[in-house]
Order: sequence, then structure tokens, then C-alpha cells
Amino acid sequence: MKRPKRILMEMVGTSVGGGRTYIRHFVRTLPEVDKTNEWFIFVHPKVKEEEKWNLPPRIMILTSHFAVKSIFHRLIWQHLYLPLFIILNRIDVLFSAGHFGTLYAPCRQVVLLRNSSSFGPRYLMRLLKWTPIKDNLELFFHRLLTLLNIRLADVILTPTKTMRDIVGAYYRIPRKKWAYAYYGYASEPACDDKSLPIRKQPGEKWLVYPTLLTLYKNFDTVFRAIEKVINQHAIQHLRLVIFVDFERDEYIHNHELSHLHKKLISLASCLGLQESILPLGMCPRSTLIRVLALSDVIIWASILESFGYPMVEALAQERNIVAADTPVNREILGDTASYFKPLDPTDCADKIIEALTSTTQRQDSNTLISRFTWQEHLRRVMEVVKGK
Repeated sequence: MKRPKRILMEMVGTSVGGGRTYIRHFVRTLPEVDKTNEWFIFVHPKVKEEEKWNLPPRIMILTSHFAVKSIFHRLIWQHLYLPLFIILNRIDVLFSAGHFGTLYAPCRQVVLLRNSSSFGPRYLMRLLKWTPIKDNLELFFHRLLTLLNIRLADVILTPTKTMRDIVGAYYRIPRKKWAYAYYGYASEPACDDKSLPIRKQPGEKWLVYPTLLTLYKNFDTVFRAIEKVINQHAIQHLRLVIFVDFERDEYIHNHELSHLHKKLISLASCLGLQESILPLGMCPRSTLIRVLALSDVIIWASILESFGYPMVEALAQERNIVAADTPVNREILGDTASYFKPLDPTDCADKIIEALTSTTQRQDSNTLISRFTWQEHLRRVMEVVKGK
């Protein structure tokens, strides 16, 4: 009788956003899909402390405070400690789910590429415009490590076909080395209106952008589009609800975001949008879901995604969606969204007006959402991990 496989999953560098959502639902679903193998799962200390999982003894949640001290500590942990851990614990497969694997894996290694930012032409041009040279050098280093991972890994897993094609255009590798597995979607309860930090006033129209702040989220195009909607189309009670607080969100003050948020604050002031933007900051998921349910239109202006969880959340709320016209957005949203030219605020404003004034009921999204289940994602991951 074969012994169960010992699988090491590494995601120690992620504690917020899509990565946090991924690890939460992956671990929650794992006992249901894999009933035999042993798992050693490295997560961020904050995730280990805050998430509550009821797991069998064969699934162990581990962490490392050393690995999250700095990028230097992370590299030492990733490329020296992790291989040693694999040898000492007789690990059969390393599932590097945090985008970067180790440069030396003494076992089969599957790398989940979670971030396509190194390979998006529009994003690279914006980086040159919005950030200092130091951050451009960091992106070059990011791309170099990604390419090394692609070369050294046994299998590269991506969350969409589009991301596979985007990265594949830069680096030719055998097709059999690529695989993709859509992330899942799990409905969760919304908070009640009394728990919301803001209230929707009579007559207000809410345009909700459900994302954290990063350069490729294209906030400047959204701000300029909102100004056009308010002033040129005379919709005075439009409010842009964002899950960003430029002053209180700590992650904003790191790397290129510290430069970006100052420019966006200045832009909002120049456009006279201070009263039109409702900044919620980072919120519990239950708050996000309730705010989406209260929205009149959901906007998704991101020009570069690997998957985009909030797009699926938007589908579930059956609201009108206005999205940047990119291949990955179309792969996820299909025909349910109105698409605008990604960097064109006039086209974006026109699509917002159409969505706000439309009396056509949005088409049913159940078929699209049914593609995204965590059970199916894990089954696909297990096939790749086992080499099927």
C-alpha cells in the first residue's frame, strides 16, 4: 500500500487581498477534496493568527516570522530554509502558491503564477510614468525571478487561460508544462446596514469599485470618468465608493503605492471630487458584499489581472457592470459587462451613463459563476500535483 503523499504548500508572503481570499477558501475546502494526503501549509503569521480552520491532524498550518521581516529575509527563507525543510520532512511535492517558488526544489515543484504585472505592456508604461526608477528596477527583478521560476518548475499553474497566454508570449516552454485552474467562488453572508461605516442617502447613485489600491487598478481613469459624469452629464448625486483609505491603509505607504496615492489625492482635488468619493478602506468581506448589493453600478477598471475575485462577486450581485476591455476581464465576465477602452475616461464615462440609465435587466450570470467552485479548483490542483 502506497503511503500518502506529503505536500508542502507555500504562501507565507500574503496576508491581504486576493491572496488572503485564496488561502482561506483553499484550506477550508481541502479536507473535502483530499482525504488522504499530508499537507504542510506555510502562511503569513497574520493569517495563521486570524483565520479559524477546523482541520484534521494530517493538515498542518505553519508560519515563519523570519520570512516576512523583509525581502532579504524572504529570499533566505525561500531558497535556503525551504529546500532544507523539504529534505528533512521527506516532502514529495512543493506547491508554491504565492507566485514564486524556490530556485532549488529537491522534489516535484508546481508554481502557481498569481501575478501577471511583469508581463503587461499597459502596466509597464504606467509604471514608468507614475513611479520612481527604484520601483522599475524592482519590477525588472520580479520578472527575472518569475522567468527563473518558470524555467525551473515542473509545472506552471495559472488561474486563467488568458494569463497563461500573456506569460507564454514572453517565454516559450512546452505546452505540457502549463496548466490552468479557475479560482473558486463561495457565497458568504453580508453584514446588516447598521454595521456599515457609511449610509446610502435618498437619491444617491453608488458606483462601487471593489478593489484595493495598486497601480494597475487604473484609479486615475475612473476619477476622470466620474468628473465627466458629474459635470458633463449633470448627475450630481453620484458617489464613487472605493475600498481604499488613502490615509489609514498601512499597505499604501509601501513601495510604489506611496507615490501613487499622493498623485491620486492631488488628482481628486484638482477634479473637485472630494465630496463624490466615499473611501471605506479595507473592510471585512461581509461589508464588501453588502456594499456591492447596494450599488447601482459596479466598475472594474483594472487593466491587468490574473483572475480578479471581485469580478465574480460582482457577477453574483447581478448588478450592471462596467469593465475595462481586457482579455482576462472578458474571460471572467463574458457578455454580462459593458466594456470601455481601458485608458479612455470619456469612453468609461459613457459606459457608466449607459449603465446608470439602462432599463434592461442584466442577463443571468449563474452559468458564468458555475465555472468557479473551490472544489473544482482543488481537484484540478490535485491532478497537477500528482502529475496526472
